[in-house]
Amino acid sequence: MYSVKSDFLNILIERGLFNQSSDLEGLDKKLCSKEFIDLAKGICIILVVVGHVGVNIAIPGLENVRMPLYFILSGLFFKSYGGGKNFFIKKINKILIPFLFFYLIGDFVFYSVNWIVPGLVVSDAKSVLDVFTQRQYFNGPIWFLLALFWTNIIFCVIYEYFTKEWLRALAVLIIGGVGMYLGRNDIYLPCVVDSAVTALPYFYFGYWLKQSDLLVENRYDKYNWLWVLLLYGASVGLSWWSGGAHIGFHYNNVVGNVFVIYLLAVCSV
Repeated sequence: MYSVKSDFLNILIERGLFNQSSDLEGLDKKLCSKEFIDLAKGICIILVVVGHVGVNIAIPGLENVRMPLYFILSGLFFKSYGGGKNFFIKKINKILIPFLFFYLIGDFVFYSVNWIVPGLVVSDAKSVLDVFTQRQYFNGPIWFLLALFWTNIIFCVIYEYFTKEWLRALAVLIIGGVGMYLGRNDIYLPCVVDSAVTALPYFYFGYWLKQSDLLVENRYDKYNWLWVLLLYGASVGLSWWSGGAHIGFHYNNVVGNVFVIYLLAVCSV
């Protein structure tokens, strides 16, 4: 399948998930200085590449952390930009427009190459309308940008409408549950909206981490290695016990117990 992997990676770094210049403004200064944030972003970049070049790395727990980590980091950098309208315009400029650009570039390159050398590139994608009818695009990896756009918009609506944090959390869990229901029953919505709502709890978890003191530097950081070992061990054990429970976000395929899936992601991250 055709994909513009390097361009997709650049757009993640420059305009979307890893926009350091503007998104870091929403984080506490102590939190910004934490090296693990840069490390996490670096891991995300590596996973983007590994996930789309056909490298098969059989690391226990990797499937439970790869996509959730993207959404958790996005929630960590959430910023309202002063209101719903400003936020909407910001995300259109930073995520939706780049998505449309590279989506159309993918179509153009595919048809151009096949016009010059018929049959050289084979794809399950059908046309420019694939974004409304299926999950295979000529530039496949950019589906994540569209899902990230919807997740941001949905959470911003929740953030603006509810002022109490427990109501925000409840709304996120309900909407996330709807996404899980859609995935379990093979109900697909256009423009990967179903994947976006399933990912919403992960996005909120990142937002919650920013509001809490868990990521602020403290004297107990020297024991972080112990927590890493314990949580990673719990993740591997849960994955084995549940028979490989996970979410395939691209198609919103939900496999296994919902609570175990969320717990696996939290432990793995």
